[in-house]
Amino acid sequence: MGRRELPEVEMPKKGIVRRRGAGGTIYIYRTIRAYRNDKGKPTSDTALIGKLAEDGVSLIPNTRYFELFPEAARPERAVMIDEIRSGGLTGAFEFLAKMIGLTSSLEQAFPDKHKAILTAAMYIAECGNVMAYIDDWLDVTDAPDQLLTSQSTSRLFASISYAERMAFFRQWVKEHADNSHIAYDVTSISTHSSSLQKAEWGHNRDGESLLQLNIGMFYGMASGLPLYYTLYNGSIVDKSHLSHMMGDADELGIDDVGFVFDKEFVTESNLAYMQEASLRFLAPCPPSRKDARSLIMRIGSGIKDPANWMADEGCYGMRTEFDLLGRKLSAHVFYDSSRFAEQERALYAYIDRLEGELAKASGRRIAKKYRDFFTFSDTHETKPLMFSRDNAAVAGALAEAGFIVFITNDETLDPQGVLKLYRRRDEVEKVFDDLKNGIDFKRFKTHTQQSTEGKAFVGFIALILRSRMLSLLQKDKATETMALKKAMLELRKLQYVVTSDGEELYLPVTKTQITIASALGLVLV
Repeated sequence: MGRRELPEVEMPKKGIVRRRGAGGTIYIYRTIRAYRNDKGKPTSDTALIGKLAEDGVSLIPNTRYFELFPEAARPERAVMIDEIRSGGLTGAFEFLAKMIGLTSSLEQAFPDKHKAILTAAMYIAECGNVMAYIDDWLDVTDAPDQLLTSQSTSRLFASISYAERMAFFRQWVKEHADNSHIAYDVTSISTHSSSLQKAEWGHNRDGESLLQLNIGMFYGMASGLPLYYTLYNGSIVDKSHLSHMMGDADELGIDDVGFVFDKEFVTESNLAYMQEASLRFLAPCPPSRKDARSLIMRIGSGIKDPANWMADEGCYGMRTEFDLLGRKLSAHVFYDSSRFAEQERALYAYIDRLEGELAKASGRRIAKKYRDFFTFSDTHETKPLMFSRDNAAVAGALAEAGFIVFITNDETLDPQGVLKLYRRRDEVEKVFDDLKNGIDFKRFKTHTQQSTEGKAFVGFIALILRSRMLSLLQKDKATETMALKKAMLELRKLQYVVTSDGEELYLPVTKTQITIASALGLVLV
């Protein structure tokens, strides 16, 4: 049934307060209760019931109006409201899913349950991963599968097979993994369940004393969308899983792309694998490596040649050849004076703190952190401890400040391209943050490996929806500073009423809702 705008109604005769909004709109409030406050001054409780119509006489009602005036008169008949439903946010998600090919990819991989998966993903995108309240949510929300329940979502998660997931990923990657660059990163998710096969003790990034699973993810740096993820054992260290993810990339048809990853993945075995597999990569070189430090010392102040100044980036940058772990690579070296100043202040603050600790310490068992910047004349029972600052060591540390080194085997990259590319890599970390905090996947709330795998997949679909929405909001000047949560709450307020005879009528749309919809490419009628 088609929907039309909710008709204007007659303005209530009594108890009405008019207030002008920031945009000049006049909002109408109904006085619910008049009374005197604790100081004896007259006051009242009011409820917003709509806004003044263009004719300056009638009222454009909202949902609160129908709660207070359930039998509001219209010229031709009485309006009896059976229910009020929300379709704004889920409608936006459904629109975005179709626009980016997510709907078609789900339909191909899950012909019998794609609507249920998309509905569960919409719920998670809005409400988080506790599925117990999806029944209540669907009672007042439009979604592709209105019959989904908390019980059926458990069965849905358990029914999603590995073969189906891989069928989806192949199609999804085919559409969105262009011949550019893919960011790769890893995080951990905790669980209370000891029955999950992949849940093991490991390096828990959230500091929780719980079993964990690791999740590795590919993120398309051109598309701005999550492309693929995999769960693996919680005890496996990140750097040793890179070759497995690259194997998955080959299986998914990801080729002729460059991979961007963080410094902890720079190991001899990983570099050997990437070189032998002819895979392009970019990563920061760990600053603790002696060869990277030697490179910085060799370049030194020479990097400040005016020819190396990058005005757009506000720093110096240069490219040079670099031998790392027996492999010839390109090194892109950057020097930022602002970064130097920050590191200089931080270093002296750190040394001052150590010096204060040493002034109160005895001579027993001096830790390495003190020996890095101090020399000691006596390490026995002398009180007070005899020590002095090692100025040569401090100068050596400052000689490396302000520098950062990136390594790559991609000969097409210049220094400007390296910086721009790596800065975009931060987006995958934001996706992980959204996974843990935005949709509350910091901890799995499942008890079998199969249901965990299925729920993680639906959570991944929710991440795609949220990532696309946030990306479009940030690209539009009118919404670039708006938080995703704020935009979702505004869209959630887009509602319609269902009358007693089955007619569906839109409630008034606000200027903010129109602005958000426009950023997403939606036209609100």
